[in-house]
Amino acid sequence: MTVEDTWTRLEERLRTDAPRLHASPLPPAGPGITGLPPDLAAWWRVFGGVDRGALGDESPLLPRYWHPLDVRVAVNRRTSDRIPLAVDCHEDDQLLFADLRTGHVFSDEMTEWPSVGAMLDQVLRLCEHGRDRDREHRLLRYDDGHIGWD
Repeated sequence: MTVEDTWTRLEERLRTDAPRLHASPLPPAGPGITGLPPDLAAWWRVFGGVDRGALGDESPLLPRYWHPLDVRVAVNRRTSDRIPLAVDCHEDDQLLFADLRTGHVFSDEMTEWPSVGAMLDQVLRLCEHGRDRDREHRLLRYDDGHIGWD
């Protein structure tokens, strides 16, 4: 499945499972950003990050606590070897990055996913099944339209 297909399915799940999160995306970046890993470029062509002003600290899209950054902010913070993808919903100085050479998705503490595609695949599986195979993460759904991760 392509990144675009995964994102389309994930958006449908968010519409039902997390309507507050589903209502907060920013416009996609389009094709103008160069030098990105293919999976990240594909994702940003269809998704531009989330409006944290609308969500506050709630409904992190990515386990356990990551809010995707506004793509424009991410591009401005890009370095020669990495670009930020997401910010910790509780601590603004903690970032999730994509390695521009390998595509790995990592924080300063560890590698989280081998690629953006793998990251989105896992989030989709969690939204569809509630828990991933290795039982590392579990999706929590709240009555007020938010989600969380355990």
